[in-house]
Amino acid sequence: METPTRPHRVKVYELDSGQWVDKGTGYCTGETRGPSKQPYLVVQNEDCFGFILDTHVTGSIQYQKQQDTLIVWSESGRNDLALSFQEAKGCKIICDFLLSMIQKKYAPDISLVAVINTADGGEVHEPISVPLTMPPPPDLQNLLTVEECLTAAVVCASQSTRDQMIGFVIDHDYIGLLHPLLQQAEDQHLLQQLHHLCCAVKRLIQLNDSQILEQLLSDDHIMFTVGCLEYDPEYPRLKANHRQYLQNESRFKQVIPISNAAICDKIRQTFRIQFLKDVVLARLLDDQTFTILTNMIYFSQTEIIGWISGDENYLEALFGLFEHEDEDRDFTLDARNAANAPDTEEINFCSEDLNPHTGVDLQEPATEPDTPNRKNKRDEEDVDVNHEAETSPKKLKVEVSEVEVEGDLENSSPITPTLPQEFSTLPQPTLSYLTPKFLVSDEKRREAVRFIHTCCLTAKNLQTQQRSVLFGQFIKHGLFRLVAFALKDDSILIRSLGTELVVTLVDHDANLVRGIGQTAEMAAAAGGPGDTTPDVSMMDVTNIVEEAVDQPALHNILIDLLIAERDMGLRTQAVETLKALFDPETGERAETYIRQLYNGPMLRLFGPLVEESGSDFTLYEHLCDLLSFCSISHGFIARDFFIHNKIWVAMSRLVLVSNKQMQLAAIRSLKGALVGGDELVLSHLIENKVFGPILTLLVQLGNRNNLMHSACLDFLHIVRVGVTKPETRASMARVQAHLVDEYTLELQQLAYTGVATTLLEIPPPVPGSDDTEPNSPTQAKAQDSLRSRNCLVKNPTSSTTPKRRLVARTAEEQREAIEAVRRKNILEHQMREERERGAQGDREQGSEAPQTQEGVGEETQEGVTSSVEMAPAVGNLS
Repeated sequence: METPTRPHRVKVYELDSGQWVDKGTGYCTGETRGPSKQPYLVVQNEDCFGFILDTHVTGSIQYQKQQDTLIVWSESGRNDLALSFQEAKGCKIICDFLLSMIQKKYAPDISLVAVINTADGGEVHEPISVPLTMPPPPDLQNLLTVEECLTAAVVCASQSTRDQMIGFVIDHDYIGLLHPLLQQAEDQHLLQQLHHLCCAVKRLIQLNDSQILEQLLSDDHIMFTVGCLEYDPEYPRLKANHRQYLQNESRFKQVIPISNAAICDKIRQTFRIQFLKDVVLARLLDDQTFTILTNMIYFSQTEIIGWISGDENYLEALFGLFEHEDEDRDFTLDARNAANAPDTEEINFCSEDLNPHTGVDLQEPATEPDTPNRKNKRDEEDVDVNHEAETSPKKLKVEVSEVEVEGDLENSSPITPTLPQEFSTLPQPTLSYLTPKFLVSDEKRREAVRFIHTCCLTAKNLQTQQRSVLFGQFIKHGLFRLVAFALKDDSILIRSLGTELVVTLVDHDANLVRGIGQTAEMAAAAGGPGDTTPDVSMMDVTNIVEEAVDQPALHNILIDLLIAERDMGLRTQAVETLKALFDPETGERAETYIRQLYNGPMLRLFGPLVEESGSDFTLYEHLCDLLSFCSISHGFIARDFFIHNKIWVAMSRLVLVSNKQMQLAAIRSLKGALVGGDELVLSHLIENKVFGPILTLLVQLGNRNNLMHSACLDFLHIVRVGVTKPETRASMARVQAHLVDEYTLELQQLAYTGVATTLLEIPPPVPGSDDTEPNSPTQAKAQDSLRSRNCLVKNPTSSTTPKRRLVARTAEEQREAIEAVRRKNILEHQMREERERGAQGDREQGSEAPQTQEGVGEETQEGVTSSVEMAPAVGNLS
């Protein structure tokens, strides 16, 4: 007898005439007896050595687990029995004992069911373990039985039952036994059997075992799997074409041949799993099966990406397609022109002149001798091969545009980018990486763009370290040349792929494309001074940029795309990517990078805004957005650049264009410059009267309730609020004074808004005075001066312009102030003499009056000084 289970306290009940009768309390154990290991449930009385229950677990008894502490069953020939455990742990141990008896075949016919109470008072019976019948050897007559057996294993809640079926399927190669039945059923047009096969394959997939899924998706069984799934019984009158789709090898294009056969198989298998997950089984997958398929795809993609990033020869061949892009296009154009000529030129082919990288080298006429440069270049490109050229090369007519040889040469065939037959003695691994250096078609390069795009999208699902390695290798071998080609291509699809490539790179790590990398930190992380083994996982960004020095800068590519592109979506992506590139981290290298930007690329970027060479308002709108971004992110470097090139002045002219979106963008950018509060920027804006177009536009709009009107009023509101805040009073007061002095007439026409009237009533700032009280003498005098100027502007009898009247009035005040100073000096001199002649008793009384007069004199002097200092400022604005 095997060791019984640990005893647990339990009450034994027996159903008698519809009532549960307590038979006693004891300790329950599960045990096996005899050579055949027959299972028994035993309950020993806790008060004596007798047994309350000793029952044999056999036959087809169904044990029901209820409420985590009850086990109820019915035996033939006696009433129903129940065990009520004191603890749920004891009930679970006895249930596990019953499951083990089923799995070990000691009691294969019993079943264990969980009874679950529902919210509406009902019950749900969920099988924990049921008697499992293994499927028979399959044939066309018993496919229904096979389907039922597999279905029973799938619907069973017990994982042990599923494990039994999984082991049976793998051990007996059951998939291999089912395989030939598909062809037999199709040949005999047995639709019912085909439906049973479809259901059987579905159940095999739903067993959620990775080993079974690998067998179903292997090269030997994949067509059987998808073929069975074509006959879905839910759509009995329809048939899918999954096999036709997968058998179409045209979908598997190799831009550069992959020499590793295992990787090719892994790529095909990954495609099949993806197709099965997203198309064939989209309606049937549960969470567990979906997770298993997703993990299989992930591990396959990791292996594929690892091979691509680690094979230097493959990467050199792949990105080598873009090394001679301009030469290829020029040559193709000349060749097409020559092909359209009346007489086709005959070109001599000699096997010793063939380029081993392309298989073809079109020579110039033999009568033209080789120049030294041309000969040296050709000698450098030749490969030393043991081959004797034919003494009399045959002549062919070559149609370059078709890249195909036509003529009477024996065994002629279309030209392909591989070595000719004469060079087949070279090692095969070298052949797989030989790619054309010339005459590469644009369609070939487009396929390379699609391939790299697919690799980058696949890498987004991998770990950050693996993505860094892949992107670093791509950049080192010439990714920017590929991006430049894609963004200049005529196809909008290829341009979209190129833009998405850039976005993916920048989102991952902008330093890879920006050229700023923490070399020291990365070197330390890679292993330190004593570690001589390079860690490819810690890519040195600086080394990547140095090795990619001959490639075009990414920001230049994006700037060209933004200026030349007409698709709004691609332009928006280019702007967002430029923002990411223009926003480096802080530090010395970041500042160096920003300065380099403003030494070249920024001139190209904002050149169209300064020149205003066209009416591309969408471009100008994006440039306004970038200007605001750079002003905030780049600080004084951007400020000096924009002031020196008068970018804000050019932008102010866009306020009065006919495009509303453009007007709003320009106003938004100018408000950003205003809120920034930089003294140099505000001086530049005031000096160049940048805010004038906003007021002009506001007057033109009139009293309209629209977005444009609100945006312009918000500009005035910023100035009004800024004057009242201590932290912005100094800067905003200058802007307010500038608006009042230069655009009084416009502000008066906007009196209906309220904010314009408030700006007119705010007294101008007094230089050198910190008096901010509203009722102070200085403020009162300034208020009176402002009102007098406003009244003078409103006088219709004056023949001068408002601006000139302001200047004339200020000059008159200056003359009056000078005369007041002269009178004050004379009065002070007279009072001084009077004090000297006065008596000692009168001196105390006499001293009080001069103090009062002296205070008045100081206040007068202060007002005169203010008037004298304000006059040149207003005069300069004219």
